[in-house]
Order: sequence, then structure tokens, then C-alpha cells
Amino acid sequence: MTSAAQAQTLDAAINSVLLPSAATVGVAGNYVLQLAPGGSGSTTTTVFSPTVIFAGSSDGNCTAVSLSTEPATTVTCSPPGSTVTMSIKPVFSGTLSLAAGVVTNQYDPSMLNNFAVRSVQVSAPSSGCAQRRGDFNPVSQSDILWRNTSTGTTTVWIMSGYTSTSQLAVDTVSDQNWQIGGVGDFNCDGNADIVWRNYGTGQNTIWFMNGTAIVSQMSIPPVTDLAWRIVGVSDFDADGRPDLLWRKTGTGENTVWYMNGTSVVSQAAVPTVADDNWKIGATGDFDGNGKPDIVWRNTATGQDTIWLMNGVIIASQVPLPAVTDLTWQLVGAADFSGDNRPDLIWRNSSTGANTVWPMNGTVPLTPVPLPSVTDLNWKIAAPR
Repeated sequence: MTSAAQAQTLDAAINSVLLPSAATVGVAGNYVLQLAPGGSGSTTTTVFSPTVIFAGSSDGNCTAVSLSTEPATTVTCSPPGSTVTMSIKPVFSGTLSLAAGVVTNQYDPSMLNNFAVRSVQVSAPSSGCAQRRGDFNPVSQSDILWRNTSTGTTTVWIMSGYTSTSQLAVDTVSDQNWQIGGVGDFNCDGNADIVWRNYGTGQNTIWFMNGTAIVSQMSIPPVTDLAWRIVGVSDFDADGRPDLLWRKTGTGENTVWYMNGTSVVSQAAVPTVADDNWKIGATGDFDGNGKPDIVWRNTATGQDTIWLMNGVIIASQVPLPAVTDLTWQLVGAADFSGDNRPDLIWRNSSTGANTVWPMNGTVPLTPVPLPSVTDLNWKIAAPR
């Protein structure tokens, strides 16, 4: 067995090692770099906390979204064809015992095969859509889609950060039974498409867009139970394509439609929340694990919380600051600060004030006001 001094020597040697690795990505999009332990070794109570150190890409097309001591980091690559290079530092802590009868006080590089993290896996869509949430221009900047509940007029605020640089009209839909459920690039052409639901008939359809111009329309399966509402659009199964999040009023059931374009591939239940005061206000990847999370607001108490998700499984819940003024409505999430993390969009249903909470993961930073829209018939419809 090793002595305490010998084990300390081994620990320090492992902790100082940087393992270079590289992976080539073929599709623009977000890549989660996962680390996996390798080797079997004769260990007892060993713990490795690997750190990913992002070194860049050969053509400069990749940037790190999150870096931490967790065994994963998210990298955004656009356009595709980049070679991502990174280093891994396996940080050891715990108790290590070698096989009986083996005594050494020197670091043996072969031990790294047994005790360190050796492999890098790049998890990315094999056929993904690189369009940023709600980007209608597109210039890799999230925009805001509005709908007037009196006239049916629909318009887009073209955004530059927190500033609306222009407003562009989208076709009017005067039948108020038709409501916007969200936006996402369903045909992978780099444009934000618009999902509609008819709350009179249960019909559902997608407008395929080129900027703010409708290229075509395609129906998706109807849901005649009108208690079901489309409450979000995000990629829950990590195939690079947007999926639909549904919530049923009355029962509190929640479900995800896994989509392949306009085809429903399968459905998966999300945990039920029976209290109808809890509303889903937004979705987005707040913890940087490459999976969309769900943001809830209680319209009776003003409580706010984020479900950090692993697909449709709740990994943990993080409370947000309560907003007890119930005239403030949580209406969406998109990246306005340019840090590749979603920020929260709020609208005041009494004054017409609008604001963004820039988010550092699950921590709100100083709110940034957006221009007010005092005509309360105007509602922010997407992105959410």
C-alpha cells in the first residue's frame, strides 16, 4: 500500500496533467463536451472532478458558452466544419490505494489510464438547426414577436441587444382563436418559423418563414381537447430540432412533443403541476448543460422558479426572486446580452412597461428596461 506521502505525490502528479484532445464538428450548433472516466485501476474511494479547458477552434468558428469544474462544457460552433480543441485537467481528491504489495513514491504515467479521465465525447445534433431563438433577420440576435389581440396584427421587433432597431410587419390573422404558441426553426433553413394553435377548433399549424415573409404553411396534428396549450418551443431531446411543450389547464399535466420538422415522432410526459396558478413562462438552457430548462411563475403568489432539466426529467429546482406585483407577466426568454445564455422577458399588463432580466445562469442581474407599449392589446408572443 502507498504511504500518505506517496499518495500525496501521486495526487499532485495527476492534478498537474493536461490531456489535449480534439473533435471535428460537422453541423453548426451547440455542442456539449462530455468527459467519461477511463480504465479500471485498483482504487478505493477515488473522486475525479475534471475541468474542461477550451482552447478554441482551428478556424475560429467555435466559442465556449460555459466553463466550469463540471465534467462538461458547452461550445457553440457556427458555421460547421470546425475542429474543436480543448484540454482536460483531471483533478483528484479522495483516498487512493494501489494493489497490495506495490510500493512507489514516483508518478507512473500509466496510472493515468486507471485513475484519470481520458476520453472526450462530443454530443451534437447529427442534423441540427443553428437558428438562434426568435431570430427573424437573421443576424444571430434574438428578436421579439408581438401580436395584437384586438386586431390580429403581428409584428417583430428587430433587436440589437436591448434596443429595438426596427419593427417589421408579419401577416395579420384577424381570427383571435388563432394564437401563437412559439417560434423555432422547424425546417432547418436558419429562419424562425411560427407555431399557431386554434383554440376554437384545436387545429395546429406552422408558418415557414423567410424573415418576416411566409414561405409556406403546414398543418401538424390537431389536439381537439382545448385545455391543452402550447407553452414553449425548445429542443428537449437534443436532436437539433425544436420540440413543443404543452400544458393542460385543469389537470396540470405537461408533455413534450418530440418533433422532426412537422412530424410528431413521439411524446413524453413532464411532471404534473396540478396548481393552475403555476404558469410556464419560458424555456431555455439556463445551466449550460445543452438541455432546455423550464421557468415557472405563480400568478397568485408571485413566486418564480426554474426547473433545471435533463430532457423531460427534473434534475433540480432553483427559486428565482419573487415578483409580488402580479401585473408583471413572465412572457419569454432569449439571449439579449450576447453571452449565449437566455435572459427573461417581462411585460406589465397594467402599465405596458417591458423589461429584461439579464441572467447569469439562474442568477438575475440588473434589469434592463425595454420600450413601453401602453396599448395593452399588444402581447409578447415569442420567443418562449
